[in-house]
Amino acid sequence: MNDPRVLTRAFVPAIILVCSSVAGIAQVPMTCQTSSAPLQVRAEGRTERLGSITIECGGGAAGTQARTNLAVFLDHPITNRLSGSSTLRDAVLSIDQGSGLAVSAVRPTVTGPSSISFNGIDFAVPASRRVVFQISELRADVSAPAGPVTAFLNFNGPANLTLNSSSLTVGQSLPGLITTGTSTPIQCAFSVLPSLSFNEAIQKGTFFFTVRATEGFATALVPRETGADVGTRLLVRYTGFPRGSRLAVPDVIAGSGSVQPTSAGALGATPSPGQYTPGSLLLVRILGTGADGAGGFPVPASGQTLPFGSLSEVNLANGAGLAVYEVADANPSMRESAQIPSFLDLNLPPGGSSTTAMVTVSLGPVGDTSVPRFANVIPTGDCFAWGDCSAGYFPSLFVDTTPISVTAVQGSNFQVKYIPVRNESGGTLVWNARVDYRSGSNWLRLESTSGLNSATLRADIVPRNVAAPGTYQATITIDAGPNGTRAIPVTLIVQAAAVLPGPVVQSVSHGAISTEDSLVPGGLAVIRGSRFNGGGLAVKLGGLSATITYSGAEQINLEVPAGLAGKDSAELLVSVDGITSPSRMVKLKPVLPGVFAGGIINSDGTANSPAQPAKIGSAVRILATGIPASSLSALTVRLHDWNGLLPVAAAAIPELPGVEYIDVIVPQGIPAITADLVLCAQTAGEPSCSPAVKIAFVD
Repeated sequence: MNDPRVLTRAFVPAIILVCSSVAGIAQVPMTCQTSSAPLQVRAEGRTERLGSITIECGGGAAGTQARTNLAVFLDHPITNRLSGSSTLRDAVLSIDQGSGLAVSAVRPTVTGPSSISFNGIDFAVPASRRVVFQISELRADVSAPAGPVTAFLNFNGPANLTLNSSSLTVGQSLPGLITTGTSTPIQCAFSVLPSLSFNEAIQKGTFFFTVRATEGFATALVPRETGADVGTRLLVRYTGFPRGSRLAVPDVIAGSGSVQPTSAGALGATPSPGQYTPGSLLLVRILGTGADGAGGFPVPASGQTLPFGSLSEVNLANGAGLAVYEVADANPSMRESAQIPSFLDLNLPPGGSSTTAMVTVSLGPVGDTSVPRFANVIPTGDCFAWGDCSAGYFPSLFVDTTPISVTAVQGSNFQVKYIPVRNESGGTLVWNARVDYRSGSNWLRLESTSGLNSATLRADIVPRNVAAPGTYQATITIDAGPNGTRAIPVTLIVQAAAVLPGPVVQSVSHGAISTEDSLVPGGLAVIRGSRFNGGGLAVKLGGLSATITYSGAEQINLEVPAGLAGKDSAELLVSVDGITSPSRMVKLKPVLPGVFAGGIINSDGTANSPAQPAKIGSAVRILATGIPASSLSALTVRLHDWNGLLPVAAAAIPELPGVEYIDVIVPQGIPAITADLVLCAQTAGEPSCSPAVKIAFVD
């Protein structure tokens, strides 16, 4: 049978014993050392080949015949092909009985979704009294959050083999594909494709858009391997193109390691159909595939000359289509990328306006029948890999995010506010705008909900659309996809005919995350409003007095009472001169890390910035809040592509109530760039992570 089914039952970490009693088989006590050769595997992969497992056993009497059974368990589903109903076809057990490793006739039996067993392993103890077992070609579905893939081993049977360690790491899953230009709206306009020629399309100024596909690590994009159905494929999906659109893409693409990479001139590259260098990344278009990217045939066929400079059309149906490329060659020692340009032919009708379409790229095939196969995961950005995130050819969103606050008498007419939106770099910036209400509704309206490049967005605030006096809050979000998202807090204070003399609370936020309205017991919080100056200022949360660390006429900083731990909300009251603000409920979370602005301190005591970067290999101190003492021992830090870094120290700062410090070492091998830092604390459920903040590194 040729059945690539996936074992889908839930993984149960139990030991499965297979017992046997055969005449002439002796008990041979041996002590075994385990080792593995873990491989980097693609976190999108559903049939990833794992590293080999070696078990070296010593002891026993030379010449003794022995028998054992070996059970293997994974913490991910096993996805090797099946031969019959319960035997894996391509996982291999090899044995060295003194003459070198030789493939055993024992085939693995499936014992569960994530477990197999090699039953009835017969061997003879050689004169060296050393026997080596090796398991190879095991495959698994690792399409889950990146991290280690672990195997668990167990010998059982007459031979009495004892393992020094029963668990080994056999893989490290990392994103296999990162991209630039995917999931980005494409502004379609009039364009003419003169012929299916790359050079002529460039010379005639045909409109094009480009996706740059980059390996997540050096061996992520590989040609077809022995035993596989296809090589690694890239699935380029197009949606939202207007009626009458024609799209054409290159038949072959030379990657970044070639003498002349393929590029239509995007991302700072020179326009060229490409000149391939053997041993570097080469993509060949596959025609006739299914919607999952499987099957089909290459252009050109095997043995034909690579047609650099030729284009072929993408079949569009209802504005959607698919172009599939297969990796025909790659350099396993170097991370490579490829630019995939798409040329557009579109004759808009008279008076027609431009429209916006989309392109996405993922690893493929994505079905359930091929090896390899992948989950349909849209990659994250790759500009950090190439150090060009701030390059001028990318759009850059600027929005004036100054909070908007309007105080008005109930029933009064609307007030107008203007929000500048600009593209401060190259390319075309496509953005959308929306309103998210936190209280009330229909009191904030936008003149437009989308735009291109630079514009001024008009926002009308309408007090008469609220039912009663009070404080109403909303957020205007300007979303430019991978080119940035900005949020503008909007507060409307609606008063009765007379203004109340007491304090007014407009917003309550996390001490280090201005957009987050959830507070953490023991952490810092910020209250913004008016009339906080005066005598006898006091703040109570849930009936408990809060420690005020700063106060001014319009702002109060405070430490949230630790006694609120375990609660999910609390009543907030602010009192000035005996007058108390209206009651307000605030949300509570058990933990929510937030890093203060300017809160990354280099080892020399300076604040980290591009002008004062941290040295690679040095320690940096992170100042944060929102982390109770019980979570300080379960923190991890992500720097750039380095996930799960453990702090060398983390503790509260007694002289700064509500503030914690976390010391972490900048790992060797990280590039000298400005990157994102994210701080995560483990909770009973999913990890709670801070918004990313920038940190600069230097060699």
